[in-house]
Amino acid sequence: MFRRRTPLSLLQQLRAFIWPKRGFTRLVSYLVQRIMRMPGTPYSIACGVACGAAISFTPFIGLHIILACAICVALGGNVIAALIGSAVGNPLTFPVFLVSANKVGKVILTYLGFDMPLQFDGVLAQSSDALALFIPISIGGSVTAFLVWPFFFGSTYYTVIRWRVLRQKRRLRKLGDKKQTFEKRSHPHD
Repeated sequence: MFRRRTPLSLLQQLRAFIWPKRGFTRLVSYLVQRIMRMPGTPYSIACGVACGAAISFTPFIGLHIILACAICVALGGNVIAALIGSAVGNPLTFPVFLVSANKVGKVILTYLGFDMPLQFDGVLAQSSDALALFIPISIGGSVTAFLVWPFFFGSTYYTVIRWRVLRQKRRLRKLGDKKQTFEKRSHPHD
């Protein structure tokens, strides 16, 4: 019933999976509408989105959702908003986030006086290459997360407030139009 008239080839299906025909604007628009219509206070919604988006900047890729929800609950945010906010981190943005986190982490470690690359002794020497890469990325990603949290919080908070004010005005205008229509029907000879 809901099939295409001409089915997509395997190559077209792969292309549509990686980059949809309409692009990602439809998905982003849907997520924004979900956030705007979400029940709760503007603080809880903004806190949830900010927690989810900020955690996406860290290198803990398998733990983003769990960390976002835990921090969101601790701060009194909306967990569903945190899940939506964690969509900021996706396969297209992770390389950018990880490269920038690595650079920020190296700058911080250099400023603190640590030699680059980091040298480890003992048991840690066996996995020194992985640690030498992971430590700067985790430090840089955590600092970046703390820096972007206020941006996502502020932009979401004021957007939700503004959207709700406009929504209330639309409802009152619609109610006024219905009232005028009702008055015209009830008093046809005036």
